[in-house]
Amino acid sequence: MKNTAMGAYASFFLISKEDFGKLRETFHLVPFEPKRADERQLRAVRGGRASEVIDRNSAEYQKAKQFWDFLIANGRVPYKYRWSGYALEQLLGWLLQVKGIDLTAIKFVDSHHKGTGWIVLDETIKAKHLLQLDPANFRIDDFVTTELREQYERVLEAEEQTLKERSAKLSNRETTMDERFPKVNRHQASDSNRLIAMEDDLANRGKAMLDGIDVLHKYLQLIDEQSIVILHIG
Repeated sequence: MKNTAMGAYASFFLISKEDFGKLRETFHLVPFEPKRADERQLRAVRGGRASEVIDRNSAEYQKAKQFWDFLIANGRVPYKYRWSGYALEQLLGWLLQVKGIDLTAIKFVDSHHKGTGWIVLDETIKAKHLLQLDPANFRIDDFVTTELREQYERVLEAEEQTLKERSAKLSNRETTMDERFPKVNRHQASDSNRLIAMEDDLANRGKAMLDGIDVLHKYLQLIDEQSIVILHIG
């Protein structure tokens, strides 16, 4: 989940309702309807793009470039999410499942089935969820799964037990120099590395989720009668 290996990006744009209307009309964006969606549209709103490589000389590529050029020219990006887009996607799912906060209620896709999916945050979303998303309401521990924490604690307990047994062994009899300063074998090194990796994962997951809350809250604050926020993960 570290920001050094993104994998996917979370693209936020603050844009006027007027320009979003132009975007919809020019690039054929329509409200997403799950019951009528095909697999490609479902992939789009889940945060993915079509798996095939698009030829840069193709009409599809040129259309996509025009789409993003329009957003860059007419939208604003006052805040950036520095973690993987997958982390933000997990956060949106967690908010819905655990807190009942649905920030993905409004989605748009390309009616020609070749565009990306966009989440739209408007005044209705702001009115429902702005206070709920106050960063003061969340802690890092909120986002660490029980399974991950229990796994970490089991490895930590095993490490502590190994140290206790070694200390007891050394205190009960005369020891050699090698026993006083034992070499770290491959298994011990592997356990230590695994413990460090799990500590990093726990810490990074919490930080990524809290940063996501902060960015989402800041963007909701910017929404008004003239402006909305659109979000793409992919």
